[in-house]
Parts: sequence; C-alpha cells; structure tokens
Amino acid sequence: FSIYSEATSKGTETLQEILNNAKSEPTLSDLYGTWQIDNDTHPCLQFTLKQENEIQVDDAEMHKLSEGCCSHDITGIFQSSVVGAIQLPLHETKLRGNKAPLYFRWIKPEAYKFVLHRNGIIKFVPIGEAITHKLALARLDSQGWFDLYKNISHANKYTCFCLGVLTKDGT
Repeated sequence: FSIYSEATSKGTETLQEILNNAKSEPTLSDLYGTWQIDNDTHPCLQFTLKQENEIQVDDAEMHKLSEGCCSHDITGIFQSSVVGAIQLPLHETKLRGNKAPLYFRWIKPEAYKFVLHRNGIIKFVPIGEAITHKLALARLDSQGWFDLYKNISHANKYTCFCLGVLTKDGT
C-alpha cells in the first residue's frame, strides 16, 4: 500500500490522486502477509499482518475513525465504512540494522491497529493511551524531528497523521 502523510506529502501526490488507484471493496485478507518498507530512513524494514491478529472495532471507534483525517473528511468526500481491523504487535516488525532507536523502549507490545475502510484507506491507530507510547510511535512514523512536530499537530486535530491506501495491484 501507499503511505500518505500531511507532513511529508506536500508537493507530491494528493490523497485524491492516491485514492484514484485504491482497491475497491478490499477485505482484511488483502492485508495479510509481510510488507516491506522501502523508505531507508524508516527504522523498520518490514512488518507482518496475520489473520490471527484480527481485532474488533466497536461502534464508538468506527465513528471516531471516520470523523476526519489528513485535511479531508472521510465521511464526506472520501465517505467509507470500516471493513475491519488487524493488530500489528511490535514483535511482528523487523528493524533495519542491529540496534533499535532509544524511543523504542516506550512502544507497548501491542503497537498499532490497522483499520481498513471500504475505499482502501488504512488508518494506523496506536493501541493504548500512554502518551510515551503514542509519542514513540509518532517519532517512528516521522522522517525527522520537525516532521514529528507537524504530525503531532495534525494528529491532535484529525486523530491521525498518516494513513495507507491499499492499491488496485495489492501494493
């Protein structure tokens, strides 16, 4: 899938351009497997999503997850319902190099919930409320410290700062 972040997507593809190539009516099984991260500055090399890690999305989360994201309203222009969610435990990630960044010590074992929407959008939601956990995940997903600041500001407004889009060719 393609990753879209307000902090890093200025001057590149817009969310609408990415969605034009999104897979219609995706299922959670489209997400199963090992995904490579081709950004060499990201500390993770790959992660694996498995069927046994499917988790429930309750009604309150469904509403929250479709409120607004990345300066766009998913319930408006990008209207879409939730297909389901898969947990990404930290042990299902593989790091680049031999040493984890210092902020990894604050990431909880549960790490993320990947929430798939019918329009192909995948929202990454931190599992847990600990601020150190959320900040460590935000740093993990930011290209640098300045992007971390922009991503946190954006997340405070839209509940996320980064999302994926499952493309028609399954990448």
